[in-house]
Amino acid sequence: PEYRPFWEAVNSGVLRLPCCGACRRFHWYPQPRCPHCFSYDVGWKQVSGLGRVFSWTVVRFPFHPGYREELPITVAVIEIDDASGVRLVSRLVDFKEDEVSIGMPVQVLLERLQEGVVLPLFKPVPASRKPRERLYMSRSSFMPSPPRGTRKSSKA
Repeated sequence: PEYRPFWEAVNSGVLRLPCCGACRRFHWYPQPRCPHCFSYDVGWKQVSGLGRVFSWTVVRFPFHPGYREELPITVAVIEIDDASGVRLVSRLVDFKEDEVSIGMPVQVLLERLQEGVVLPLFKPVPASRKPRERLYMSRSSFMPSPPRGTRKSSKA
């Protein structure tokens, strides 16, 4: 029952995530209390469906016979742009395998498998809409590169 609002939303064509009314922060997975401020004022808020690839893997072995014809499958962890801190595990579609990269902009694609069954998949954002932002790797995450000349020197 905790996931019902999520699946009802994707079946109606939108992506909604749990959001605290008290601290206004999103979280994932659905919980009766906000994991940030412990308020019970948790509702569901629509998000744009835009995000970035945080990590991914390519599945080449058919762990279930029903997926044998669909291999390889690329499974990704997607950071949702307008829901800070929320990462969803989903499938990447409509791309060439060598094009996937950490930080790659993606958008949700709601795919109807059958009546009442819609899956939120992700596909690359068209090149004309991609931000011109370089990414670099830090220990904790991938972050936008600082503007030139603003990095602090380690020389004292």
